[in-house]
Amino acid sequence: MMNINLFEDIGGQAAVDAAVDIFYRIILSDKSISSFFDDTDDSVNEAQFVNQKSLLTKAFDGHHHYIAKEIQVGPWAISSKKSK
Repeated sequence: MMNINLFEDIGGQAAVDAAVDIFYRIILSDKSISSFFDDTDDSVNEAQFVNQKSLLTKAFDGHHHYIAKEIQVGPWAISSKKSK
């Protein structure tokens, strides 16, 4: 039986990092939705990038130690901040 690892098949950590970086570059440059990130500083955005990379690495059977409580910063936090 062949041992298949999706994480390695898609290109490993470099592929996940590139995908998340491209995704956030597109999101942050899209004028129709970028306003959701107006009230966040770079450290919050960076935390989101790291959490997204960690989540995808774990989802694709990579070897990252993802802990769900790390994702306390996300779109829901930004939305709730803007609605106050």
